[in-house]
Amino acid sequence: MEIFIIALLTILASGIGTITGFGTSTILVPILLFYLPLPETLLVVGVIHFSGDIWKMILFRKGFYWKLILTFGLTGIIASFLGARIVFSASPEVLLR
Repeated sequence: MEIFIIALLTILASGIGTITGFGTSTILVPILLFYLPLPETLLVVGVIHFSGDIWKMILFRKGFYWKLILTFGLTGIIASFLGARIVFSASPEVLLR
């Protein structure tokens, strides 16, 4: 029964996220935390986002603005790696301020 509830809420949250542009994580994380520990919850939400994004890319492929995607995509990738390095190299005291 748990799996059915999770699957149903995942479909609902993904539908809301596709229509509004946000909401998948906002809905799914609290619900999944009732059934799964935090690391598994984040993994499941990440997989759902990845598969949903691939599906949206297939559905909306004719409306891509490649210059915009490259500009923000490359900047976002670089900033993500830099942010991850900072988090793992900074002391916890600095991060908790």
